[in-house]
Amino acid sequence: MPLFGRDRGRKKSTDEQNTIIEPVASPHVNGFDDESRVPNDLPILPLRGVVVYPMMWLPLTVGQERSIRLVESAADDSRVIGLVTSRNPDAEEPTPADLYEIGTAAVVHRLLRAPDGTIRLIVQGLERIRVGRYIQDEPSYGRR
Repeated sequence: MPLFGRDRGRKKSTDEQNTIIEPVASPHVNGFDDESRVPNDLPILPLRGVVVYPMMWLPLTVGQERSIRLVESAADDSRVIGLVTSRNPDAEEPTPADLYEIGTAAVVHRLLRAPDGTIRLIVQGLERIRVGRYIQDEPSYGRR
């Protein structure tokens, strides 16, 4: 039975009936070959007024010096960061107490340094995370 339209009576060959289509996303994306793809210790990037979900692609602009250092260190390492939304979107420098416990681990796909000193990046959510505790303040690192 065709997905769209009518079959129009065309006979399918054996090859068409037995074709296997590989998934676009697999658990082996960007060199992560374990089941989780996410390390237990993650750099946590606070977000203001936006929530990122798993498998969601999102452009972000990072302008605070602390966040820029966090993104640059993550880009040199595993390229995986934790994205956690701030409870108060007006807070300039949120502390761990200002952030929600639930966030999303994301991989940084593109990173562009703008002439004004900000960083623009494209991230893709990988999976939901719960930040158990913060193990380092500068830059913020959380442990699942």
